[in-house]
Amino acid sequence: MSYYNEHASFTEVPVFNVVKMDASKITSKTSSLKALILKAWRERWTDIQWGINIKTILPRGVSGDLYNLADCILQQAMIGYGANQLIISYLKHSLASHLVSYAAVLQRISKFDAFHKPHCILSLLEFLESFLDNITCRGKMEEEVLTYAVSSIILWLLQVYHYSLSKYPSSNPIQCQELLEKSTALLNSIVNTDFLLGMFYLAKQSDPDEYNEVTKKCQEITAYMMMNTQFKAPVTIHDTLQKICNMDIDKIAPLNNKPEPVTHCLQAMIAINVLANPGADLQQLSSQLLMIKRIKGYSLSRLYFELVRACFISLNDSSKDASKQPLWAAFTFLKIPQLIKYLHNLCGTSNKESEYSIELVEAFEKLLQCYPLLDIVDTKNSCNSVVSLLEPLVLLNIVSDSHLTYFRQKRENKDVKLQKLEPTGLLGSVPSFITTAEPTLAGILKTIGGDFHQIQDSLYDMLCQIAGGTTLDTILAVATVESKLKLLVSSLIKLNEFALHAASEKGAPQSKAIHIFDISFLILCSIVQDYGADTVLEEKGDSFFENWVRDCMVQKGVYKRPEQILQKCDEQIVDIFIHHLSAAEFDFKNTNLKPHDLCSNVSGVIKEVLFAWEQGSLSTADVKRMLDSLRTKMVSLAVCASMWLSSYINVLHQDAILKPLNMIQQFLLPQNEVELLQIDNLKERVILMCKIIRKLQYDIHPPAVPKTKAIMISHKIISRQPILEQLQTVWEDIKIRGYLHIDATHIIESLLNTTGPVWFVTNLVKETLKFRYQEDLDRSVDIVIAMLHLDIEKCTTALLLHVLPEYLYNAKLCEELVEPQSSTLAKLSVYCIYAALEHSNGNKSVSSRKRRHDDAEDIDTIVSSRKMRRLNDNTSDNTGMYYSQGSSSSDVILKQPLLSALEILYTSFSHLAGKNGDVTPQTHFILQFLIYVVQCGQERAQLVLQKLPSELVPTLIKALPDYFNISFILRLYDLNTAYGRKDTARDLCLMRNMRLRPDL
Repeated sequence: MSYYNEHASFTEVPVFNVVKMDASKITSKTSSLKALILKAWRERWTDIQWGINIKTILPRGVSGDLYNLADCILQQAMIGYGANQLIISYLKHSLASHLVSYAAVLQRISKFDAFHKPHCILSLLEFLESFLDNITCRGKMEEEVLTYAVSSIILWLLQVYHYSLSKYPSSNPIQCQELLEKSTALLNSIVNTDFLLGMFYLAKQSDPDEYNEVTKKCQEITAYMMMNTQFKAPVTIHDTLQKICNMDIDKIAPLNNKPEPVTHCLQAMIAINVLANPGADLQQLSSQLLMIKRIKGYSLSRLYFELVRACFISLNDSSKDASKQPLWAAFTFLKIPQLIKYLHNLCGTSNKESEYSIELVEAFEKLLQCYPLLDIVDTKNSCNSVVSLLEPLVLLNIVSDSHLTYFRQKRENKDVKLQKLEPTGLLGSVPSFITTAEPTLAGILKTIGGDFHQIQDSLYDMLCQIAGGTTLDTILAVATVESKLKLLVSSLIKLNEFALHAASEKGAPQSKAIHIFDISFLILCSIVQDYGADTVLEEKGDSFFENWVRDCMVQKGVYKRPEQILQKCDEQIVDIFIHHLSAAEFDFKNTNLKPHDLCSNVSGVIKEVLFAWEQGSLSTADVKRMLDSLRTKMVSLAVCASMWLSSYINVLHQDAILKPLNMIQQFLLPQNEVELLQIDNLKERVILMCKIIRKLQYDIHPPAVPKTKAIMISHKIISRQPILEQLQTVWEDIKIRGYLHIDATHIIESLLNTTGPVWFVTNLVKETLKFRYQEDLDRSVDIVIAMLHLDIEKCTTALLLHVLPEYLYNAKLCEELVEPQSSTLAKLSVYCIYAALEHSNGNKSVSSRKRRHDDAEDIDTIVSSRKMRRLNDNTSDNTGMYYSQGSSSSDVILKQPLLSALEILYTSFSHLAGKNGDVTPQTHFILQFLIYVVQCGQERAQLVLQKLPSELVPTLIKALPDYFNISFILRLYDLNTAYGRKDTARDLCLMRNMRLRPDL
């Protein structure tokens, strides 16, 4: 059998094509080397003599690999039946003196296929054993070749084992046993050496065909051992073969992430989500939750548990506020079951015997251990919260009836001892009230969509009924969490239009249609005021109400120009309106004015009344009478008038706002009891009108507040405290409670809207780094990442472009980059990056709460201006091509401005990591940053690191070699690309060399 097989020679490996030499010169050198080997053998040179004489052919710095030195030596050593140990000693000396590379020797050994020469094979095995622990590479030319060499030697060892096994025991059993044991020991040593295992994994990625040969040989060996009952296999061979066949990165190089025992992230995240986007769809919510699961390393059961626990904490907070309780109850008992079902379909595990979720059952077992929380939630909401949440899950076929019975029994043993309290806003059991509101909403939508002319009376009664008390809040809460709010608003707008046309028809009874127009207008106004026009209205809607909102309505602190509103008025209609309003007995029946004419022109009427009052033409009593008459005849007119007055007050001097304010206040004064009884459902309409106008009033003229107290409105905070003190007050509250209270979310949103992301992120980071204990730091990071979700993309960009450079370059702030603060800042940065990545890919629609910040626009300017900046002057021209093709397990891609912000940050890293060759706080921070990127990102780490300069990791390995291992390095690059495998091989070899260097 020939020594050579069909594989290409060493000089044909592509990586060496860069060395261009004359073929005749190579042949001449090779012939000289062969002659020198024969001469050395004849004269019985020692290895030292060989080392001296070889220099006459190979001058200093020239590798013998170029002339197949290892091949020549082994060919001569293996001519006989046994190996020539003297010639093998020359190869050992050449290997030790760096004349040949380990890769070349391994490849030459793997090409020896004369398995019928057991003594030669045994000598090669012993030779391999002598240097196996020292295998490395000493130059860039060898790095990639070594990966193939390791794979080849594993395949060769398997071939040796298989051949020896096939000859056992018919041939020399003692010799076969020795070969089997030696090859087993070597294979076991390779798969238990992390460097060689890492190189083998790279070879698997580079050449799947050869890896298939390896696994095929493993299967043949396993099958043969099962058939040959006489053979007693070495104990370790089965584990070794299994490890070779299962080269999954999570098995050969696990990260060993330990989940946090306590988390604060989900509670704060849910609180922020319900504030900022309560109608978020299941895809958006699940994307955020799975991001948390990934970066925290949670199991699915832990995620379910934390999700339910988070909702119960916030539900408990909301029990004191009747306006917030319906939304939180609806989110907890209606949205969460649907969300769990969605997550279960994505990544859940079902029991084989039935369809129930194993993880969810485990989660509720954990939840029962939180009995203090369950007790207080059950007490304040007059319910069994666990059962109330499980019942819809049973209907969704995620848990079974037997589970419901089991958890009901376990919980009722403690629940029966509790003294249930009457809920603040809702009557009876809160979950029952919410679940009852769900079919009520469906009935409302069906009724509104019916024949308007046939059901006017019942329709008006129904609208007045839901407008009073907390019913409207509950209906809106259910509509919001079920993503039906826009449908409800659309139906109400159609109803409003029907009523408008019905009231305009000649000869038709108008009073009922006007009242329906009035109540529907008020309900729509209240919804838009609470949720924002961008959330509930179509962008180009052309109904009367939508046009009025765009032209006249004040919302979220944004005022219209008074002159702009007045441009919509018709002077002739205004004059008629004023004439009738001045009459003692004012009634619309005596006019030809239609409801939409009145709403559009009431601003002009109010302006004339105000100016006449200011000039003394009208007395205070006349003004009061006219305003009362206006409110009584059509309540929505008071809202329309207040909108113009608010916009007018907004542009007035402080000294001139008294009379306009008094006019708004007049609308809020109690109505005459006689009128309330005489006019159909006037009381319900007035209650809704007062709610709308009172929010306007607080907006334009907030009441005086003490320095330590703040008044929360839907979109801003009114306080005498400086902004920083407000933030610190929230922070102190978090330190005391240990979590983010739902009331604090309003303050946080207001601070972000007022100051912009740069100030917001800067001060949150400062407050975080004031902590000294790891538990406090972890809690702070969890809550900060949730707060930043109010505008995660802009806040992340601010963190990467403004905050981190300050800590990296500012000498004073750099002093804070000590442990554990440095790792905490790195962890927060990585959390933000992955959160922004998920947000940019998951949220296709426009955010429900738009913001404009000057400094945020500055950030975008910085990013766009530096978008094309190169990362590193030393980066090869092909690096860009490699990284642009970085793949991911899903369709997630890195988008602007995050992509450019990371590019700029990595440029800073490359400058700081190798600064003067010193190990600095910045060096440690950069390393911790990369570690968290790998640990938290899993399969998405390569996506985030795609712009990393190629020389950054080697610089860090040289500075801090003890922090690197194959688990870390194998996940830094995209191994599906040639450049990724090349860089990984380089870093693995550098790490190996740093470990093998002698301790000084």
